[in-house]
Amino acid sequence: VDRWNSIPDYPEIITEDQPVIYPLGSNLIVASAEITIPSVGAYFSVDTEGAAATDDLETINGGVDGRMIILRSYITAQAVTIKHDIGNIRMAGGDFTFTNTTNRITLMFDTGLNKWYEISRA
Repeated sequence: VDRWNSIPDYPEIITEDQPVIYPLGSNLIVASAEITIPSVGAYFSVDTEGAAATDDLETINGGVDGRMIILRSYITAQAVTIKHDIGNIRMAGGDFTFTNTTNRITLMFDTGLNKWYEISRA
């Protein structure tokens, strides 16, 4: 079977003139340095526990192999820092702090290593 030139079984999902869109999912609140990703969605805002000025995120629950998520800050006044290699998050560039709502980070889950790996940050 010629996979490069064949038409996919799901042509209505992605076409040449139709981009992939990640609608903003729920706001996830850090609790005891953890968040749990819902089973659906890919783009989430993250907020501090109890509306604290700062909070650390060390563990993300809910990963399945190959799942990618994009996280952003819920509010600029409440800075969440994603910690490198303390829980199940492995960052390429060390800790990452959301300094405003325009910051983004993309992570992918690896079941074999049971960790979320940083793909990109902005």
